[in-house]
Order: sequence, then C-alpha cells, then structure tokens
Amino acid sequence: MLTSSRCRLAAVAFATALAGPAFAAEPPAKHPDHKHDAAFTEIRDQVASKWLVVPGLDGADQVHVRVRLKLDQSGRILGQPDVTASGGPVATRTALANSAYRAVVNAAPFKNLPLDKYADWKEVTMHFEAGDLGL
Repeated sequence: MLTSSRCRLAAVAFATALAGPAFAAEPPAKHPDHKHDAAFTEIRDQVASKWLVVPGLDGADQVHVRVRLKLDQSGRILGQPDVTASGGPVATRTALANSAYRAVVNAAPFKNLPLDKYADWKEVTMHFEAGDLGL
C-alpha cells in the first residue's frame, strides 16, 4: 500500500547465503531464533521506509525485483548492491530496479542488527513482487 508515495512492504521474502558466493533463491525455513527474524525484519523495514515508487507504472504487476547485498558488521553495504529486475515492460523494470537500488543505498547503514548473528545476515537476498510494493 502506498502512503505519501512511500512504499510499505507487506510481505517481502528474504533469503540468505551463509557461505560462498551463491545466494538462496527462496526464503529459508523459519529460523527458531527470533533474533534472526528480527534482523531481516529490520532490514526490510529500513528499505521500505526509503522506497519511493512512482504510482501507475505500466505492467508493474509483472515485475520481480531481486536485490543482493553484502553487509559488514556495522550494517554498511560492502561493494555495490546487485539489483536485477525481470518481467514487465523494460521502462517499468528499469524504474523499479532503480528505485530499489536507491532505497537500499539510502537505508544503509542498517541499524539494530544482532551482531551475534552476523553470519546469518552478512549476505542478504531480497525478492520484491508487485504485491509487496502495493502496486
């Protein structure tokens, strides 16, 4: 749902890669440690607070955006976020990918992440669908 042109993400799927350069394509099974869930909720909420989406983008309901991040222990992004978008018209795909990139960069450094669970959130892959964007 959009509020003042700010995107509120209702149900963003997160996945982690705990080792190596590969990233999980689907969300992990529910982790029993609530601190783990809290880290991903915190990242999601911080990105959502910075995500501005232009309403009325043609074919936005067909676009899937994936953002890959590597974070240091203080929540700063290491290198550049890897943002890819698929589906929908090229112009809409580009607009949503660019807005996702800006949201992630503007949200960093991510705060309130449990340092004792750094191995769980040092690499993050976020998947966004049109429904997550309120489009």
